[in-house]
Amino acid sequence: MTETIECRIYNSDNKNVIDHKRPEAVGMSVEISAIRSSMYLDHERLDTDESSIFSTFKSNYNSWNKETYSLSTNNYDSPSFKRIVEMGESAVPSIMKIIKEEPNPLVHALDFIYPGYLKYEGNVSLKDVCFAWTTILTALGKI
Repeated sequence: MTETIECRIYNSDNKNVIDHKRPEAVGMSVEISAIRSSMYLDHERLDTDESSIFSTFKSNYNSWNKETYSLSTNNYDSPSFKRIVEMGESAVPSIMKIIKEEPNPLVHALDFIYPGYLKYEGNVSLKDVCFAWTTILTALGKI
């Protein structure tokens, strides 16, 4: 059993849950609340060494960036993005390194790697999503 945190992101009026599926809200004031819960999660992990994991991640990340560079929205259905998600928790350190440098749509891979950890509806900025995931994964000791 893995201890998890369910996190909801609210507008500053604390009434509307923010939806990550809608366009980002620039400069939106949000509050983040977390609820501790327990749940079972099965993640497949790669049985390879760290440099091989990083190399696989970097190759898929670079391909995803090339595939989505000219798009107005990011393509989470791309094969490269799916391969990053399929890496499971082994991709998390690399994802966290990227989103700590600056907000990046790659953060949404965490929504697939850890389904149900973060629930949000309405508009939400990429910066707020990155902050929420960093907070959750730090609290869980994953980073």
